[in-house]
Amino acid sequence: LEREFRHEVARCEAQGMEPPVDPAGVPAGTLPRERLVRWCTKALRRKRANFRRRVAARVRSLFPQEHLCETDFVAAVEAAYKEQRFVSASVDAFDQLNQHVHGVLVSIWAGLLALAGIFLVDWGVDFDSWVVPLSGTMLSVALVSGRVPYEIFSGMLFILLIRPFDIGDRILVCDPGDTGKAAEDVTVKEVGLLSTRLVSWQGEEHVAQNFVLHKSTVINLTRSRPPAEGMTVQVPASTPHPQLRALMDAIVKFVNDNPGDWQPVPSADLKCPDYASGVVEVTVFLASTHARTEDGLIDAARNRLAMFVNVYMASTGLDAEMPAAAVRAAVRWAGDAGKGDPAPPLLDSSVVHVKPRQ
Repeated sequence: LEREFRHEVARCEAQGMEPPVDPAGVPAGTLPRERLVRWCTKALRRKRANFRRRVAARVRSLFPQEHLCETDFVAAVEAAYKEQRFVSASVDAFDQLNQHVHGVLVSIWAGLLALAGIFLVDWGVDFDSWVVPLSGTMLSVALVSGRVPYEIFSGMLFILLIRPFDIGDRILVCDPGDTGKAAEDVTVKEVGLLSTRLVSWQGEEHVAQNFVLHKSTVINLTRSRPPAEGMTVQVPASTPHPQLRALMDAIVKFVNDNPGDWQPVPSADLKCPDYASGVVEVTVFLASTHARTEDGLIDAARNRLAMFVNVYMASTGLDAEMPAAAVRAAVRWAGDAGKGDPAPPLLDSSVVHVKPRQ
């Protein structure tokens, strides 16, 4: 594709024509994303305009960079094929669940027809004598089973109707009402009618009963929106306001200049100086463009932003501060208090305010 783009630009220049996409500013070995979009829409010229617009939007979402190198292109294509395989596996698993449910319903219907045939046909047997033993047996089975039938059917309905996850999704399973901060994320490997197989990052395979998942809080990371967070920078409280405003503007400009990693900054906050701690906090609220499951890309974007902030503050003479921490030091006095040698007051359990630098 990159060679075809270069040949296309050369042909247009030789014929004195304007190329479909301006090659100015395109690094060597890369392909403009808009040219790839034009190729895709041209291949779908027989489709409707609305469909072509959706395809173009999907291509732009797959390739957030304006110029694509071979590594980015291959990674996006592999991710698309991986998603397609997960979708196919999820559809097959859901079809198997439907077949199991169909078999259960057929068995129940066959049992009802058998009972109807037994009681409606005159077999010459006094069925009145069977009513009490049969009712007692059914009641005993219900008492012995307890909540097992309810839990089985609730788990089945949870998987069939709600469908909280599909094969390949990364989820968090935690207690009801928990936010899942301390929970370990796992990947769904197989979805069954009674249980679900989960695989952790360490390769451990867990089998969770569906009724247990129904009672828990399931957070689906794959279906979640891109993460949003607030970046807080602490600077000395004596920093002039123009320098604080320049720092905020620099962070906002860096975020807006990297649309492949961050969405446009919605807001920024400047808190009142905390003179007791000697710091003032500058907070910028950020929203990533990467999916919640792309931990590597999110961490890389966060690290690049942190490095930019550190370099900018070092170049402008700003020091990254941390709040003053109260350190309680208890020192054992080696003297002999019985001989009139009391411990000095500073060596008795005292509080010292320390202001560390980052």
